[in-house]
Amino acid sequence: VEKGRGYVPGNMRQYHDEATKIIGRIVLDASFSPVSRVSYAVESARVEQRTDLDRLVMTIETNGVLSPEEAIRQAATILVDQLVVFAALESSEVSGDLAPSRSSMVDPMLMRPVDDLELTVRSANCLKAENIYYIGDLIQRTENEL
Repeated sequence: VEKGRGYVPGNMRQYHDEATKIIGRIVLDASFSPVSRVSYAVESARVEQRTDLDRLVMTIETNGVLSPEEAIRQAATILVDQLVVFAALESSEVSGDLAPSRSSMVDPMLMRPVDDLELTVRSANCLKAENIYYIGDLIQRTENEL
């Protein structure tokens, strides 16, 4: 039994008795991960009056070297360390070529919902039936399409 990290294919492993036991050797891969199985399910959840929430249920099986709680804690720490690069980005660091031009900026008025237009109930229902929820969606349609 040896200690290691991650997964090592059998042809990459180093054996201490290489010269003496070449014939009859069965070379095996090695998995040093303490986590043997992980599964997850996303279920509907309800908090007070809200029913549009989800709940993540995870099942983690380990070989006993590491508890499931510690395994998920380490995995979350690694993920946070990897994503901190994106959190540190600042908009001022964008080069001039990649910065959006004034003409390509989206008008905030186009992102407002059509409910703000104070249309009749029938008109609002017709727009929603056609999956038109924002003013920007509405102005992209021609008169014939409407």
